[in-house]
Amino acid sequence: VASVPKDGDYELSFYFRAGHSWYARYKSQTYYLNVTSSQGTFPIEIQPHETADGWVHLGRFNFKKNKPAVVQLEDEGSGYLIADAIRWEFVE
Repeated sequence: VASVPKDGDYELSFYFRAGHSWYARYKSQTYYLNVTSSQGTFPIEIQPHETADGWVHLGRFNFKKNKPAVVQLEDEGSGYLIADAIRWEFVE
């Protein structure tokens, strides 16, 4: 749960670390996220085997300063779920 500094649209990205370490063999085949904005809740799926290390674009969402901004990683994967960061970029 986050608070945005001002009303408006934000581009959201999820930092995904595909990697080749021990956990890479056991990570989930699908990551399920829910983004809750001022316009409702939007389900998003990320397929790790189709994603390289780096920022994965989640979409553009509208948030209000006085309402919670939520990005939730669901515990519904088939293996390890490894999360790093969410990037919030205000769009003018």
